[in-house]
Amino acid sequence: LRDYSTALRYDRSSIPAWVGQVRALLAMGELKEATVWADKALSLFPRSADVLAAKAQVLSRLGKNKEALPYSDTSLGYEPASEYVWLVRGDILLSLHQVKTADYCLKKVLEGSQNWQLLLRIGIVYLDHRRYPEAASFVSKSAAINTINAFIWFKLGEGYRGMHLKSTARTYYQKALELRP
Repeated sequence: LRDYSTALRYDRSSIPAWVGQVRALLAMGELKEATVWADKALSLFPRSADVLAAKAQVLSRLGKNKEALPYSDTSLGYEPASEYVWLVRGDILLSLHQVKTADYCLKKVLEGSQNWQLLLRIGIVYLDHRRYPEAASFVSKSAAINTINAFIWFKLGEGYRGMHLKSTARTYYQKALELRP
C-alpha cells in the first residue's frame, strides 16, 4: 500500500499504481477507502479498462454486483482485456452464482501466461467464494511453481480446511510456518 502511494506521489499518471492502491485496500478490507481511490482514479482515467475493473471490483465487494456489471462490461470492451479485467469479471460472476461463465472468465486470465501469481490470484478468488476444490487446484499449481512462498502454502491450507480435510490443511499450514516462522 505504501509503495503505491509513493509511486503516485512521483507519478500521478501511473494507472498501475492507482489500480494497485485500490487492490491493496480491498485486500485489507478497507472498502470505504477503496471506493474513494477508485472514484478518484476513474475521474482521472475514465477510459482505462483496469480502472473500470477496479471500480467494478469495489462495487462487487460492497455487494453491489448489479452496479458493478456495467463497469466490468465496459472494461471488457477495450482490447485486449488484461488479466485483471478477466479476474474481476470472474469474481463478480461468482458473486452472482454464474459459475460456468465465471470459470470461463477465470481461465481467460491464464491465456497470456501461467505464472504463479496469476494462479494464486485465481485461487484466492475461488477461496473468497468458498469454492474450495477449485481454489485448491489453482493454488496448488502456484505452489508447484513457487515452492518457497509461505503465503501460497497458507492459502493452500485454507482451501483444504474449507474442504474439511484438516490433516492436509495442517500439513500446508506447517509448510508455511517452516518457510516463514
